Amino acid sequence: MTSSNLSTEQIKERLTLDFNTYPKEVQKAAKYLISNTFEIPLYSIRKISKKALISPSTLVRLVKLLGFQRYDEFKNIYIEDAKKSVSHFTLKAQRIQQQKTDKSFQSFEKFALQTMDCVLNDEVYDKIDPLLDHILSSKNIYILGMRGSFSLAFYLHYLLHMMLPNVNLIRDQEGMLLSEINRMDNNDLVFVFGISPLSQSSKFAINQIVKRQPKILVLTNEIIANIVPDATQLISLGNHSQTLLPSFIPFVAFSEMLVSKLISKGEKRILDYIKRTETELSDVGMFVKPV
Repeated sequence: MTSSNLSTEQIKERLTLDFNTYPKEVQKAAKYLISNTFEIPLYSIRKISKKALISPSTLVRLVKLLGFQRYDEFKNIYIEDAKKSVSHFTLKAQRIQQQKTDKSFQSFEKFALQTMDCVLNDEVYDKIDPLLDHILSSKNIYILGMRGSFSLAFYLHYLLHMMLPNVNLIRDQEGMLLSEINRMDNNDLVFVFGISPLSQSSKFAINQIVKRQPKILVLTNEIIANIVPDATQLISLGNHSQTLLPSFIPFVAFSEMLVSKLISKGEKRILDYIKRTETELSDVGMFVKPV
């Protein structure tokens, strides 16, 4: 069997069996990949090397020991495997039940810090300023999140609609999905929350959106770039989980960081609209007055 025909499970088996034969620095790389398999299709060799505290050349050396000529050949196996992913709710629940009881919550604290590391890094920071420019220059902003990811879309919409008048949440209510999408054009920006497992309704909506040719930002925990091949930006926020679904922590953190940076950009129209929104809500008695 050639290396290109190996499955991800077979690669993991080889890494485990051959571990003791590797030089010390290569062992460090192998150990990191075994423990953080989900990062392989999501992140660049530079980012994985930085997180593993090794050099990119060490990763290249490891994949050559596995029989690959280039790192991209190795990575593509994980990308193709990620594209096939379906729901694994039962498997995740079984893994959680098998974990030792942690009365101190230290393991969850470690998990939460790992999720934040997926959003608090230079690779994500570098994409913020170009995204702010798209937000401020777009005619309309649409936010899509269906089924499990709807709450993420709703939260980002709730934050942005208090600052900008052109923000729309795609709700897919009363069969109005296509009507909502048909309003889009190439002057618009669409946020897509693509959380695995991606539903058929999400895939249908994304395919229809692509036809309208807006700018598209994909926020995902998986490789769904094949569904949006010409996405303006793809931001991967990790696949850590302590429940049946990927953690929402990095997605909420990203939304709050994005909105904070948008406010700090200092455009007068944003502050004026926030003041107007606040006044309107106060005038209709939206908020409970403190006693």
